[in-house]
Amino acid sequence: VVVAVGAGTADITARAVNGITSNACAVSVAANNIAVTGVTISPASLSLIAGSDVNHRTAWLSAQVYPPNAPTTNPVTPIIWTSSDPARATVSQAGLVEALAAGDVTITASYGTAANAPKGDCAVKIRNQ
Repeated sequence: VVVAVGAGTADITARAVNGITSNACAVSVAANNIAVTGVTISPASLSLIAGSDVNHRTAWLSAQVYPPNAPTTNPVTPIIWTSSDPARATVSQAGLVEALAAGDVTITASYGTAANAPKGDCAVKIRNQ
């Protein structure tokens, strides 16, 4: 079994135990040049209660890049989480949202830091306890 670990070429040679018989094969691996075109956040919307217990004032979000076969780790491109109003809701870089004050907030997950990076949004409605 040959497992590709990166783009390039390799010569694979199999040799018999007697050391005399052998066979070789050239293997080429192409780079995965599929670009990330979008980000989807799950869930797409949340309702939280500011000032309540942790189960009602926080929620986890997850981000999925599209297309699913696009490379996300070579080189590593992080998902960057941001809040449209950090006074109302914060979001950790792991995707944990915490409600702080009533109002509407948009949480955004960006694929990297470029201005034109693919992004996804989650609408968060927060009410006070």
